Amino acid sequence: MLALHEARLHAHLAREPGVEVRPVSRLADIEEFENRLRTHAREFRLANGITDPEIRGMNIQFNDVFAHELKREVAERLAALQAG
Repeated sequence: MLALHEARLHAHLAREPGVEVRPVSRLADIEEFENRLRTHAREFRLANGITDPEIRGMNIQFNDVFAHELKREVAERLAALQAG
């Protein structure tokens, strides 16, 4: 299992220049990582709204009308948040 993990890790690092491994040895490291993930998620959502792959991953029967309405609703709510 460790060999498989290492192989996947090396493949990911090869595909993503600038990404580096950072050991996690303290609870504070985990907290810092989780905070960075939340920050990236928030920035992504504010910049992109909701994406088609996210909508298609929902447990609903996908149709273009629903996707359009959902994107519009998300964009309106994000605009309200950004306006303060």
